[in-house]
Amino acid sequence: MFACKMYLILLCFMQADAFSREVYTTNAICQAHHCINPVFPALNVLDEMDRQVWIQSANVSKNAPFCGPFLKYSVALPVNTTPAAQDNLASKAYFYHLSAMGLEPWDHLNPSEERGFQQAPCIKQVAKMVCYTHFPVGDWRMPEGNAVAYRRPCAHSCQAYVDACGVRCCDESVQCVFNYQPLDGVGLLEKGYTEKTDSEVEMCTGSLAAPSAVTAPLLVLCLVVFMFV
Repeated sequence: MFACKMYLILLCFMQADAFSREVYTTNAICQAHHCINPVFPALNVLDEMDRQVWIQSANVSKNAPFCGPFLKYSVALPVNTTPAAQDNLASKAYFYHLSAMGLEPWDHLNPSEERGFQQAPCIKQVAKMVCYTHFPVGDWRMPEGNAVAYRRPCAHSCQAYVDACGVRCCDESVQCVFNYQPLDGVGLLEKGYTEKTDSEVEMCTGSLAAPSAVTAPLLVLCLVVFMFV
């Protein structure tokens, strides 16, 4: 039953993508590549994520079989949401995006282990983007259960996806950092990804500098020792 539902959803998504390809490739000179809608994995849910209430969480990666291998940092979850439920949303976004790119997601069920063929880096970056979107970095200084801000994926993670997959559109849609307000002034401001800063607390998800849930307490201990030595 689940496989049947996924197949029907993918068929609908592919129909919508066929329309989006016509919209995004009106320039006869340009040769678009992987220019789909949304142009970045899970971009369409970023604003929804912003509106949710997030809390500092622990023991997430071991309960998220799809995204777990990519969660090398302290993670936040929406309040009253389990890691498994969030992982399911991320894996669905991964399925949709690969299908829209013309790749068969059922052949790539373990993207963290993809290697040895041409599309492997691209497939891995798709998985990273959906996981960074659905499992944002938390604030390692906060105890479990404390409210934290939602931190969008880092712009450099978005750019890594563009580079790995060779994404090319015939307009200006392939921009990782953007703020878009409808010309008529009606509608919500649409925002892209966040540029990394040198702040003590990571302001975006996907930075190698973000301490994990395991290493954060050790880092605090080291800082305390350093202060009194």
